[in-house]
Formats: sequence, C-alpha cells, structure tokens
Amino acid sequence: MYYKKIFDLLPDYIFIHDKDGNIKKMNNTSLKYFKGCENIYTIIKEERIINKIYNHTGDVPLKAGEIPLILPNRDKIVINITSRNFETRFSKHYKLTIFKDITHVKDVEKQFCIAQKQEAIGAMAAGFAHDFKNILNNIKLYLRLIRQSGDLEQISKYTDIIEDMIQDSNSFIRHVLNVTRDTTANYEEVIIAELIKEDLNIIERILPKNINIDFIDMAKNAMVRVIKSRFTQVIFNLVLNAVEAIGQNPGDILISVERTNINEKPFVKVSISDNGPGIPANIIDKIFEIFFTTKPNGSGLGLSMVKMAINDFGGYINVESQEGSSTTFKIFLPEVVYGESV
Repeated sequence: MYYKKIFDLLPDYIFIHDKDGNIKKMNNTSLKYFKGCENIYTIIKEERIINKIYNHTGDVPLKAGEIPLILPNRDKIVINITSRNFETRFSKHYKLTIFKDITHVKDVEKQFCIAQKQEAIGAMAAGFAHDFKNILNNIKLYLRLIRQSGDLEQISKYTDIIEDMIQDSNSFIRHVLNVTRDTTANYEEVIIAELIKEDLNIIERILPKNINIDFIDMAKNAMVRVIKSRFTQVIFNLVLNAVEAIGQNPGDILISVERTNINEKPFVKVSISDNGPGIPANIIDKIFEIFFTTKPNGSGLGLSMVKMAINDFGGYINVESQEGSSTTFKIFLPEVVYGESV
C-alpha cells in the first residue's frame, strides 16, 4: 500500500508493461493523460526507441533517449525515456518505463546554445571580415583589368575568375550558416569525417597565419548520429579555444578521427590537439562547469555546452593536458552500424 502511494504520487509518467508494450499498470500522472491507452509503443511511436526497449535485456537500466511528445491536451513536451526489466513473484517478465518531462531543461539549454553561438560568432567575426575583404579586393582588381583590356578572350577569362570567387563566397556563407542554424533540428546519421571537413572549409579561412591545422581520418566512412549544426558548433568551439591558447606563437592544431571500443561497443573518437601552453592542473577539472571561465570577457558557456551536446549525442568528452606543452580534447560518439546507433 505504501509503495503504491509513492508510485501514484511521483510526477513522472510511469508505466508497467510487457515486452510487446501492453500496459499492465500506470501511475496517476500517466492516467491523467493516457487513460485508456493499451500499448506504450503507440505513445512513443519512434521506432528507434521502441526497438531499444523491446530488445533490452539484463538488470542495467536502459537510457532509451529523448523524444518530443504531444499530450492529449495538445501541450508539446520533451521527454527522456528510461526503462528497466523486472520479474514478479509469479515469474512474469515486465518492463518499468518512465517518461521524465525535461521540457524546461531543454528550454534552458536552448538559451545557453543561443548565448554560445553569439560568443562563437563574435570570436569569428574578425576572420570573416578579413576573408570577405580579400574577396572584394580581388573582384575589384579583376574589374579594373576588364576595363583596361580590349581582348574579349581575356575579359571572358577574368569574368570566369570573378564568377568562381562569387560561388566560393556563397559556399563559404552556406557553411557559416551552420554555426547559427537552429540546434533543435533533427538528428541525422552522417559520415563524421565529411562533416568535420565541411567545418574545416570555414576554419582554415579564418585561422591566423601563425597557426597550421591538419586533419587525419583513420575511420573511413564511420557514421554517427548527431544534430549537424550542433556538432559544428562543438568543433568550432574547441578549435577556437585552441587558437586562443596558442595566441601569437607559431602553433599546430591536429584533428583526428578513429574507431575504438567502449564496453565492447563500437565508438568513434574525435581528438582535437594543440601545442599551446596547456591547462593548469588546478583548473582542468573545472573547465566543463557552467559559467567557469578564465577569460576576462568569457561567458563560461562554451565548454559546458560542448559537453552537454556530446552527452545528448550519447557520447563522452574528456581532456588531457601537459602544462606548458599541449592539450587534447577527446570526443567519443557511438558509431552507427547498419543504420542503428549502438
């Protein structure tokens, strides 16, 4: 009786059901919205989540994922779904699945993402301005040459060059928009090396001349499931941090991708290394904390949002640093195998 009272008082949506999703019991919070619903899978609807719950075995709780949900009263919420297996005294196998409303958390995350984007755009603005100034100066040069030339063949050549510059600029702008795009966009299965190469198309153009950046792909065609614009912001944030750490000194940044295993499951590791001064030992454990910053004008949002994004993708991030010589951020993301994120 005591446990039933707790079960009914909990604010989360709690369901007891069999493997096929047939609901045996739900708490009062769930009854308020889902009374009469016979199968939990008709509520979830997303096949990827349903398959995870259906196939889950063992005693370890399953973090099934996050999905948007429209309640019968038309309210739109975001829920985090967890599930675990249990056995009754009559040896019947059931699942306890919980929907936790994280709408408010997502709203706060969205505001932090906006602040982070503004900070990243501010940091890149000087590089963008310099790049466009060079493009405009080159166009002006070729227009002057066109005016001075009486050779139609030469004029045609100059106009082709100007057209190439404009197309190049359009491509540049399109990639830049990835940084400002809505981070609540849909998840996509992408080849991670190709996404990083797209990001490098912008990064290489705004890097200071004293810094060299290299990319090594050791995980050919490795796929991950991410929100592309949000992952782009992660890469930009970590690279810009490396640029700031190197400062005016000659420096190198290396981005590498390779396959690895964590608990016998396939992951993709993305490493971003620089030969800057490193992170002091007394603050390295704090750098992912929200609002922690050592920059005079920093918001302390950048690395906390990086960690939040990677966690949302089902991954992990850590940092290794040798004070006075180098820093490496390592991102671990579940590899997508045969269309499913493991």
